[in-house]
Amino acid sequence: VTTRFDGIARVLGGHAVSLDILNDDEGLALLSDRLRLNEQEPVQYTEALKKLVTLLGGHALALDIAAGVIKKPSHINTVLKKLEDEVGQGVLNRLQLHLPGEEERNSNLEKSLALSYEMMETEQNAQFRALGVFEAGTLISATAAQAIWGMDDSSTASDALSRLEEASLLTEATGAETNEFTYRQHGLLRAYARALLEQAGEL
Repeated sequence: VTTRFDGIARVLGGHAVSLDILNDDEGLALLSDRLRLNEQEPVQYTEALKKLVTLLGGHALALDIAAGVIKKPSHINTVLKKLEDEVGQGVLNRLQLHLPGEEERNSNLEKSLALSYEMMETEQNAQFRALGVFEAGTLISATAAQAIWGMDDSSTASDALSRLEEASLLTEATGAETNEFTYRQHGLLRAYARALLEQAGEL
């Protein structure tokens, strides 16, 4: 059993393993893999990608979300400039977030999440917010998402979940005993989604 919370680990008699932030090479490797860069391309984009790693403090989830915004290597410099200009951060800065348990706000994550949220279409923003109603760690199926989003069929919901996964706002759950794809949302992302849902008066 693993947990991100020290209190739970102590109750279960476990021990803590501290994970450092990614260094430049590790961050570059993560971004190169996420963007599917070939062996020649990283050299061309190395400087911009290292700037991105530094800007986001080596925060793995923040880098993953940034890669979901970039999508294509040719967009790296454009997205880097948007992050440097703090595009979209106003929407999160206005939130009076009270994160559950031992969660803490992370400025690096907020930079990439805010940009991702700013660049998504209005409908996808609403879908991301609505996922905040699920308890952290919940398996989210297309059927459940369909009900939350008020969609007519589960295949449309499945496509929407897949797009959120491509944006690194969800991860596909592995080992789930179900016949359909299921997803999980990172606890911090769930906290932001719920806060945005409350802010929009949709809770």
